[in-house]
This record gives sequence, structure tokens and C-alpha cells, in this order.
Amino acid sequence: ATTMNRRMCLLMVIACWISGIPFAVGLTGWLFSYSFCSSKEIEHFFCDISPIMDLICADTHLFELLVFIATVIIVLIPFILIAASYIQVICAILQIPSAEGRHKAFSTCVAHLMVVTLFYCTTGLIHLKPKSSLSLNSKKLVALSYTVVT
Repeated sequence: ATTMNRRMCLLMVIACWISGIPFAVGLTGWLFSYSFCSSKEIEHFFCDISPIMDLICADTHLFELLVFIATVIIVLIPFILIAASYIQVICAILQIPSAEGRHKAFSTCVAHLMVVTLFYCTTGLIHLKPKSSLSLNSKKLVALSYTVVT
């Protein structure tokens, strides 16, 4: 409560938005500057980078590299920080003397840990390897899990 007060929470939200906007605007602007060779109808639930890249005729290797780098910065780094914080939480929980106290603390963390793992693993699966061997229906299912389920 001392560290995470309203002001700190607001500053963290503002930092997230400010750091995310350049990536979103830059990559979206660049993506739609390409010419599309086939149907302009994407076979997906929403307008995501991966299905749009399937419609582009031009060479997208540099764009794919930048999407990979952006994904590492936006997805992988926060996931590593969250995982590191959970290691500290687990160490603190293991120091609780009573079994009932440990059980209560673990049960509080498990739901959040499952959602974080599901979100980051499925997001990484799609965006760290955009031209993957996953079928179109598999990509839709994975995208559904990180947008709707979580």
C-alpha cells in the first residue's frame, strides 16, 4: 500500500500508454502502406497483424523483424518481470508458517498466474512467429484465447 498508491498506479498507466502508442501507430502505419495482392477480406475475428500480413504481396522481412522486436519489448520483457515478481511472491509464501496460510496465499495467486501465463504464451505464439505453421483455425483459436478468454 505504501509503494502502490493511486499516484504510482496512475503514473504506471500513463507510462504504458505513452510507451505503447509509438509502436502501435508506427507499425500500423507501415503495415497499411504495403500493397495487397489478393482479397482485402481477412479470415479472422479481428484486424490483427498476422492475418493482414498474409494478404501483402511485397517482401515483408524487415517488417516482420520489427514486429518481432516490438513483440519482445512489449510482450516478453513484461512477462519476464511478472515471472520474476512471482518468484519473489512464492518465496514469501513459502515462509508463511501455517499450511493453511500458505494454501490461502497460493490460491489467491493461482488464478492471476494462470491468466498471465495464458495471455503471454498465446500472444507470444502468434506474434513472435507470425508466419508459423499453425493452421488458420488454430491461429483463430489462439487469438480468441488471448483476447476473449483472458
